[in-house]
Amino acid sequence: MGKIHIVGEEHSFTYDACESRYPKKKGDSRKFISYGHEDLVSALMEKTIPVKEPALVPLWNSNAGTVEMGRQERTVNLFLRKAGAIHDIWPQQIVFKLSVNGSISSKSEIFSVGVAEKQCSDFFKKHNISSSQFNGTGATTEAAKAFIDGSKPGDGLLCGENLLKSNKLVIAEEVTNPNNFTIFSTFNKLPNSLSGKPKVSLGCISVGLDDNEIPYEFIDYYKNMLDMSEIENIQDSPLSMPRILFVLRYEESKALMLMEMDSGTSAKSPWEAPDIGSDLDFHDEVGRVYNALSLQVSDLFRNNFKGSGDCVFYGFENSYMWVCPALNISVHGYDKDLVRSCANVQVFHLKTLLDSGIEFSSSAKTILRRFAKDPSRLKLSPDSEPDFPHT
Repeated sequence: MGKIHIVGEEHSFTYDACESRYPKKKGDSRKFISYGHEDLVSALMEKTIPVKEPALVPLWNSNAGTVEMGRQERTVNLFLRKAGAIHDIWPQQIVFKLSVNGSISSKSEIFSVGVAEKQCSDFFKKHNISSSQFNGTGATTEAAKAFIDGSKPGDGLLCGENLLKSNKLVIAEEVTNPNNFTIFSTFNKLPNSLSGKPKVSLGCISVGLDDNEIPYEFIDYYKNMLDMSEIENIQDSPLSMPRILFVLRYEESKALMLMEMDSGTSAKSPWEAPDIGSDLDFHDEVGRVYNALSLQVSDLFRNNFKGSGDCVFYGFENSYMWVCPALNISVHGYDKDLVRSCANVQVFHLKTLLDSGIEFSSSAKTILRRFAKDPSRLKLSPDSEPDFPHT
């Protein structure tokens, strides 16, 4: 298989996520090449990685702690295909495990990657551990080394299970907040071949903004893409509607959207530039993938976060997400108002389809009828605020 370029050293969260997504097969001669996040993104942008060699990049975290180093500019460049086409995009649940040098107390020092302070905030609150007692590093592998070299009785280490086992450290408990996962993407090419044709087309568009609202013309875009004559001939039409996956305000009055839609069987791109006026800067297909991210995130919530209810809108410090498994919608972004607006416009469109006689699942019908009666029940009213990660 050759080289696969990834972020993180062996047994880091990112390393384990890549191994989980693309398991090594018997006789496989592949080799993981480890980078820091900024270095891997730069190598992709500068085209120093051969296009035949896959690069697996964590794009953003769900519970705050989004990767820094000028994330807005880098996100724009990655989605604009300046780093090569996207061939896979997937959510990976992040589960922190605790190892303790003795027993935890309110005087303990905790070692971990920097984002763990927010991603494990329940744990810190439970044990009354302040920020001054948190020793955050750039990676869990660095934190493990610091813990082994310099911990005192009562100190703890938060990292992945494999990293603890590789250092022969005992696992005391699992401490991760709910709804905690990272979105990854594979650039250049897939590490292994998948059967069949790509099912989903990824597109990137820019729209002008009026305050915090998505332009009204964007609702018309949904209606035009799936007019009634086409809907009647599409199986599972509510699932094949274009989905907004990610939204980013990159100027005061402009937003970038990463979208996905069913690519069907045609070799021709299914994308047509939305007619939303002169504010449209670009419209570009940035990849073809086998699994819709919106469905993967919804499945992850169904299977792992059963206490989340019908939908969840949560986030903290420029990392927000709205998810509704019954509608297979998940919207991420760095701006809570834009995330809520993008979720609202998609739910509105599905309600329009329901009113037109299109069939939905019973759970989806329930959600859409609740939305019609009171948008605040789905946290889609203008004054809806996200939950904090620890709730």
